[in-house]
Amino acid sequence: MILGIYGSGGSGREVMEIARIQNVWEELVFIDDFNESDAPVKKVTFEHFKERYPREKAEVVISIGETKDREMLRKRVKDAGYSLGTVIHPSAYISPDAKVSEGLIARANAVVSCGVRIGENVQLFEGSTIGHDTVIGIDSIISAKVSIGGTCNIGDGVYIGMSAAVKEDTRIGNHSTIGMCTAVFRDVGENLVVLGNPGRPMKTNTESRVFN
Repeated sequence: MILGIYGSGGSGREVMEIARIQNVWEELVFIDDFNESDAPVKKVTFEHFKERYPREKAEVVISIGETKDREMLRKRVKDAGYSLGTVIHPSAYISPDAKVSEGLIARANAVVSCGVRIGENVQLFEGSTIGHDTVIGIDSIISAKVSIGGTCNIGDGVYIGMSAAVKEDTRIGNHSTIGMCTAVFRDVGENLVVLGNPGRPMKTNTESRVFN
């Protein structure tokens, strides 16, 4: 089986390292729609990836950090008939009682507790902790050292920044962004940018983008 890593920037290179440690794929290939090369690691556009690697012999994991782009690329990959790969660092812990969907990237020392449900195409960064019975929607990013309490509901396309904390039994609406080191004590609506301690909505993010 071939693994295509969609995105060849810093995040993609980190995912490549984890995939090498996992050591379950015959070949690792970067997918980059703006730059192709054959050295040191093969890098192809998605159109060329489709030409070279048939669906039954390849899968794709998405390493892009922008949640809106993750959504777009997930749809592109699935519409082309490819499955999403799952990349999990050996030091990550995922409870056998948790239910995770394809496309998960779990980095070093990530912890997923019992009863957790994770949608497609989610990335858990280093040292993040997901409390019991929490639900995380598709295309979301949980950054390094984030702590999410039990029975939370995290929507689709949510970005939670480094070292943020989310109180147990809290809801975060679709496409909201929680800034780094923010402490979330109450429910957050959709398309909001929340910052501070306690976290407060700062603006509405009508374009649902994190970095732009």
